[in-house]
Amino acid sequence: MWRDAGTGTFLNPGVLMPTRIQSLRLQAFQRQCGLCFYCSAPMWLLCPSELPGCHPAQHAFKQLRCTAEHLLPQSEGGLDREDNIVAACARCNHTRHQRKRPPLPSAYREEVAKRMRRGCWHDSLVHRWLSLISQLAVAAAQPEVVRTR
Repeated sequence: MWRDAGTGTFLNPGVLMPTRIQSLRLQAFQRQCGLCFYCSAPMWLLCPSELPGCHPAQHAFKQLRCTAEHLLPQSEGGLDREDNIVAACARCNHTRHQRKRPPLPSAYREEVAKRMRRGCWHDSLVHRWLSLISQLAVAAAQPEVVRTR
């Protein structure tokens, strides 16, 4: 068995087996229906084009890449376990851990929610896109009115 630079473990050449953290990230992504734990924005796993209306070349959508977020940071003894891993977009994960002492997940979630409501968390293009898909979802959920003459 040999490993390919942290992308996974190959049992045979050409057969990629996910690492533990990749498996936990996918489980969290599925458990959370593809939404970020902190900002509730839709995320992508392999390419931004997984998101409706997004072009992979649009740099702004790279911040919506799904990452495995340790609720208790590894630096503080957090383990790679299902109860300590959630799916978070790259923006939320990296911003939380840029601080000298990462805030508790609940406090950080509240802070992010406030900034999301003000439209000043993600890139402005992402906020406009989120608003558009929200409007489309509301319109799709409303029953169609049939007009008769």
